[in-house]
Amino acid sequence: MHFSLSQHSLSTFFALIIAFTSVALPSLAEETPTAGVEVRNCVKLKSGKARLIDETIKKCKKNEKLVYLKFPSGFVAFPGAKGAGILSGKGAPKTEMGNIGDFYLDSENYKLYGPKNETEIWGSGVSLIGPQGPAGFGGGGSRGPQGETGATGPQGPAGITTLGYNGYFIDDSIETITTTAKAIPFNTTIFSNGVSIANNAEGTPRKTRITFAYAGKYNIQFSSQIFNQGKKGVTFSLWLSKTGTAVPDSATDVLVGTDTVSERQVIAWNFFVDAAANDWFELTAVASDSVQIYSGASTNSGRGAPDIPGTILTINQVG
Repeated sequence: MHFSLSQHSLSTFFALIIAFTSVALPSLAEETPTAGVEVRNCVKLKSGKARLIDETIKKCKKNEKLVYLKFPSGFVAFPGAKGAGILSGKGAPKTEMGNIGDFYLDSENYKLYGPKNETEIWGSGVSLIGPQGPAGFGGGGSRGPQGETGATGPQGPAGITTLGYNGYFIDDSIETITTTAKAIPFNTTIFSNGVSIANNAEGTPRKTRITFAYAGKYNIQFSSQIFNQGKKGVTFSLWLSKTGTAVPDSATDVLVGTDTVSERQVIAWNFFVDAAANDWFELTAVASDSVQIYSGASTNSGRGAPDIPGTILTINQVG
């Protein structure tokens, strides 16, 4: 029997042996059924070379693996001068190879040819590769084959490509808030990108309008230092206006006492707004009596503290 596989393909060949026993092979008119036959070989694990053994040998050597073909009852082999054998090699068998009744294993393409006969010679061969099994699961074992790619979901909406619009502004004047509502001004721009402070429509215009050049969602954050000038307690109220109209539910009351030392207070909070291009907003305030937004020297100026702006305003785009 002719039987030789490389070490690289040995483990694959063991699996092919099992598949081989279930392959239905063509028959010819002159075939003669035989009884069940078992062909036994000891295959060297290192070289892949095989030696034929009979049924009296139960175990192979330490460096060998027992491999056998068991042909069921009714299987037909074509006897040749040297008996039926199994040849192997890479690619399809050549016509002159083997004897009548031999089989040939293509170890490169995993196809089985034979039995060789006088008319069709080797035939077209039978593939020994079955369909791909399902994907394996994790754990201690080997990883299974890749499963099918899932369906692609719908395209999402376009995202924001620019979030760089911002501004930083202060007002270093002393602004007096009375019983008539007025907008808080910002007379100095520290830096800005897409946000500016525009004049209002008063007789003597002041820079009160926080104006957005581009549509988007913005965070308007401010802080102001206020104090009473030694009069009775005062209620100070501040809210957000959009294009001259108060934004609903945006006001906050702050109570300022009569002690100018202990009742100097800082108010600070923020508003999120959804602005269209060229929309403008104002911080609007009113008081129950006169109260000041303080701007000037810090009482810790002698210890290195810088001056105090009346109001600090920062704008950041968030969407």
